[in-house]
Amino acid sequence: MRVHAQWHLDDRRVIDAHDLSTKSGSWGIGKGLSKMIFAQSFENVKAWSSKGFRPAIAIQLDDSFLTDLSTPDFLAMLTEQYHVPPEMLAIEIMEESIINGKDIVRDILSRLRIKGFKIDVLVEGEGENILPMIGKLPIDQIVIDMSPLSKRSNFHSDMETEFLYSSLTSVASKNLIKVCATC
Repeated sequence: MRVHAQWHLDDRRVIDAHDLSTKSGSWGIGKGLSKMIFAQSFENVKAWSSKGFRPAIAIQLDDSFLTDLSTPDFLAMLTEQYHVPPEMLAIEIMEESIINGKDIVRDILSRLRIKGFKIDVLVEGEGENILPMIGKLPIDQIVIDMSPLSKRSNFHSDMETEFLYSSLTSVASKNLIKVCATC
């Protein structure tokens, strides 16, 4: 189950999760909004678990958390506070966050993995940017959002896309990383 926030404007328009993630950073509210989403998600998981429903949850992490050394401890504190095992949660980050990131991003991801969290990378497109980095990243799963590609007229017969996806799944598999795609 993937957790996403939406922002409902007064004129009834909705800012979707991806646009909200982008805009919240420029508005300076990304980290605060993410903390609210984490707290609400953990509260829901705790309530569901008490009723025997224990879904795996993927929550997108705002980029500001990826350069904050207190992030792993903050998330571990939330798991303790809400009695939610960290292995039930996948921390989802965008591919560009890793590509544009520094060594501190890998450090944060490594610390999260040590604390028991799963790390998912959301890739938009064909995955050619993450491919050469796979063996160097502490990640558990790559989620490829193929919706931009599925609009192409030759989507089902595009040999280049098929080759890139096959290469990505092969390299990921050798590194014990799962790959899935959404449209």
